[in-house]
Amino acid sequence: MSEPLPPVLAPRYVSQFSCIGSACESTCCAGWSIGIDAGHLKDIRRALQETKADRELFESSVKRARGTQRGDHFALIVLNPKTSECRFLDGEKLCGLQRRFGEKLLPDTCATYPRRQSFVGERVEMALSLSCPEAARKALLSADAMELVDLADDTFRPPVGVQAFMDRDAYERTLDLGRLSVLEILSNASSLTAGLGTVAALAEVLGAEYARGKAFDPARVESLFEEFKAPARASALAGQIGS
Repeated sequence: MSEPLPPVLAPRYVSQFSCIGSACESTCCAGWSIGIDAGHLKDIRRALQETKADRELFESSVKRARGTQRGDHFALIVLNPKTSECRFLDGEKLCGLQRRFGEKLLPDTCATYPRRQSFVGERVEMALSLSCPEAARKALLSADAMELVDLADDTFRPPVGVQAFMDRDAYERTLDLGRLSVLEILSNASSLTAGLGTVAALAEVLGAEYARGKAFDPARVESLFEEFKAPARASALAGQIGS
């Protein structure tokens, strides 16, 4: 019996995101190092063996990444030198591999972008890279974009792009408290400017609490978060910013 997948927490905009494909004003298949994991490299090579044209396409489109054993960068896509686009991209700006062979043939890098995953304790947290225009729209233009929600278990694709935070230092121990406090400050602020000003003021005060060599006092940090969330403190700072 397989182990149950961990709970997945994400801002609401992640659950609202869906790739818009050829309707997008940009393409995620150009201008960057697109890695291929070893398993999908074998699958792609096997799929592109039926004809001479397919074999030539594979040989010209994929190269082994020398000097690295990194799982998702075992090999690399060779970009078209004229367009800097993936050579598997078709005339409609869609993936030719997915169109012909299905989503299962996509390398992990392609299958997960723009999603970014991190382990935080016993849960997984997901966000989207804002280099994707549609992800940026969802994150920046929706009023409830940053409300934290639980996602379906099948949203998580281990082990791609996972960065672990395991309560190793003062920053990680106060991750949840800090993030929720910042979101509350921004949500309750009279304006974005006032909210960001309050967060900046809080960050300046907190800097001394996390200083190298200083004994970390979690109770003091918690009290500072509560102080800056208080409406009176936020209003006073907003007045200073406005003046």
